[in-house]
Amino acid sequence: MAEDNDTSLEGLQKIIEYDFKESAFLRQALSHKSYTNEMAGEDSNGNERLEFLGDAVLELVITHLLMERFPDYPEGRLSRLRAAIVNKESIASIAAEFNLGQYVLLGRGEEGSMGRAKKSILANVYEAILAAVYYDGGYHAAFALIEKHFARLIVEAHDTGILKDYKSRLQEYGQSALGGVPAYEI
Repeated sequence: MAEDNDTSLEGLQKIIEYDFKESAFLRQALSHKSYTNEMAGEDSNGNERLEFLGDAVLELVITHLLMERFPDYPEGRLSRLRAAIVNKESIASIAAEFNLGQYVLLGRGEEGSMGRAKKSILANVYEAILAAVYYDGGYHAAFALIEKHFARLIVEAHDTGILKDYKSRLQEYGQSALGGVPAYEI
């Protein structure tokens, strides 16, 4: 399991560029359910509820940023941009940049199955950290953190991200050029 002491948490706070007033929020965000299930009697439910909230906070902030930066874009284009930015792959890449895997508290099973490198775990922990920041410092603190962490991805998605969504592009082409959406057969 990851080293769990004040020094380790202080190091992580420097890396993510946010200082928690209540370190208990950060500890819970780092606690995977496999860890809390093994810690009988520990007063924690793991990070799943924080992950749920963090996902919503992330979507809200990215939507806000996109609407601010691209005031002339229609809703459909903004939705595609957001989808190119807010997905497990991109969130896990940010988590990996911060080396969050070394801080995650995992149970023995996840530890043994290379859980620290799993994209799903990394993305979930990052979202849980966003919720912890939201609880600890409020919306403005979470907004500032997300804006900083996702600046590069917003630029990349604007420049190339929409091009990755081939199915949506095919459907849009079908509607505009052919008057209907394609029919898919398996």
